[in-house]
Amino acid sequence: MQEYWQSLLLTYADGSDEGVWEALFTMKELFQKHAKIVADVFYFEYPHEEA
Repeated sequence: MQEYWQSLLLTYADGSDEGVWEALFTMKELFQKHAKIVADVFYFEYPHEEA
């Protein structure tokens, strides 16, 4: 849980261009990870090609 919280905190950018991109990519990774879990729970097929 602590690891997830730390990852979530990294989605807040520090205002720099690099920080914004890093936050965006972290958010994308978190979304993909949890979207796959939700898809499995509800027996949906996760669209790997689109992701």
